[in-house]
Amino acid sequence: MLHKNSEEQEKSQFLIIKKEILGNNLGFIFCKEPIEKIEFLTKIIEFFEGEVIYLDFNFLYTGYTQNNIIKKLDNVTIINPNKDNFSTEILKLISKFSKKDYLIIIDSLNNLSYDSSESVFFINSSLMLLSTIGRQRNATVLIASTVRKKDGEWITSPGGKQIVKPLASKLFFIKKNQNKFVISKQIRKNDSLVIGEISGNQSDQNSKTC
Repeated sequence: MLHKNSEEQEKSQFLIIKKEILGNNLGFIFCKEPIEKIEFLTKIIEFFEGEVIYLDFNFLYTGYTQNNIIKKLDNVTIINPNKDNFSTEILKLISKFSKKDYLIIIDSLNNLSYDSSESVFFINSSLMLLSTIGRQRNATVLIASTVRKKDGEWITSPGGKQIVKPLASKLFFIKKNQNKFVISKQIRKNDSLVIGEISGNQSDQNSKTC
C-alpha cells in the first residue's frame, strides 16, 4: 500500500512539473529564499531526462555542485555569464537551442548589471527569441529569481532591481513548507492560485520520468 501511494505521489509530481512548468515555453520561478530556489530547480532537473543548460549568474548553483552540497547531474551544462560576455553567451545559447532541444534554466538573470534601456531591450529580445524557438521545438526556458515585494511590484532580493519579465510568460511562486514545495501560479497581476505540491526530497537519480 505504501509503495502504491509512493507511485501515485510520483505520478502526481510528474504531471505538475510536466504540464504546468515544463508545459510553458517561457516560465518564471520566484522564490523568497535562495536555497529553496536551488532545491526546487534541482528537483525540476531530476524530473527532466534531456539535456539541461544552466546559466548561473550568481554562482550559487555552481558553488553548491562544486562543493558537493547538491549533486551535479551528467545531463547539466553550467555556464557563468557576466556583464562582459553576456551578449556572446546568449547568442551561443540561441544558436544551440535552435539546433537541439534543451531545458534552459536562467538563474538570477537580474544580477546582471544593466544600466541602460538598450540593455533591458536586449535582454527582453533575447528572452522572447528563446521563447519563440522553444515554442517551435516544444521546449522550455525557465527564469529563476529570488524576490520580495515592494510597493506591489516584485523586485530582486538582494539587489532591489525590478524584474525584467516579458509579458508572454507564466509566473510561478515556490514556497517550501516543511518537506514539500507548494507551487502557485499567477492568474492575475495580484492574484495567484495553488496548483499543487511536490516532495522536497532528492529523488533516486535512476527514476527520472520526464
